[in-house]
Amino acid sequence: MTRRRRKNNQNQNKQYTFDSSSSDQNSFADKRQCIKQSTEKKQKDKVHVNTSEQKSNDTYNVVKDMNNSFQYTPLTSTPGMTYQQNYSPVYPPPSVPPFMTYPMSPGIENTLRELCQKVTNIDLKMTKLDKIEERLELIDNRCTRRASCAEEKLDTMTSTIEKTKNFSSKLLDIETQNLEKNLLFFSFDEEPVKINTNDNNTDKQGEGDQSGENERCKEQILEFLENTMKLEGATNIHLEKVFRLGKRKPDAIRPRPIVVKFSQLSDRAKVKNSSGRLKDTKFGISPQYPREIVERRKKFGSDNAERKKTE
Repeated sequence: MTRRRRKNNQNQNKQYTFDSSSSDQNSFADKRQCIKQSTEKKQKDKVHVNTSEQKSNDTYNVVKDMNNSFQYTPLTSTPGMTYQQNYSPVYPPPSVPPFMTYPMSPGIENTLRELCQKVTNIDLKMTKLDKIEERLELIDNRCTRRASCAEEKLDTMTSTIEKTKNFSSKLLDIETQNLEKNLLFFSFDEEPVKINTNDNNTDKQGEGDQSGENERCKEQILEFLENTMKLEGATNIHLEKVFRLGKRKPDAIRPRPIVVKFSQLSDRAKVKNSSGRLKDTKFGISPQYPREIVERRKKFGSDNAERKKTE
């Protein structure tokens, strides 16, 4: 059976080859042309592969030569043995095209020149401003120093002013205490009196001569107390000083007031309390105050008068 099958297969193959060769000669020629084209294409691909392999081999040889040129340094731990230092291959940098300079337009050149000029002007102004700032710092330091000195002087002046105020107030108190025994008598006619030039005793306030005038003023006051005011024991009142206040003026309309200094405050109080008896007369009595207090009273009185007028 096997022999028969083999024979049948051989006969079929022979028949197939005979039929294909005898069927069409044109198709066989087309097959040859296709085979020829495929072989030419394979040859071209082989040439391309060979060139690429040649390039890769060339680069490999270059790298191999570079690695072979490296030195071998012995290690300290294992003398006599050498190890190759592993370095990565160094390739040259890619070529850079040179910087191309293009011609500049005249408008751009002018603008650049103007900008450069402006920058230089700004630099000059900045230097000037720096100098001005330094000067201002110097002036500021001087001003601060002078201000501190002025403040110190002002403090000293204020302290001295306060001291002088306290001193003046103390003097005023002393002066009022000194004048607390005095009384002023007004509207007493002045008599022409011969002044003694040899005696130069004057009052502290400079109220003129007291030589021959004192005796007449004292007698005049004692007579006034006894006859006009009708005080009991007027002859027993002791008067320490009696004189006219101020200097004599020939064209004066009113006579100068008479200053009377009592020896005791009780006598002064008795005369002051009985001053109401002079209500319907031209005479008047008032206590003597320092000049500063008198000026204050005048100012206060004028202010009150103006206030009443406005009301």
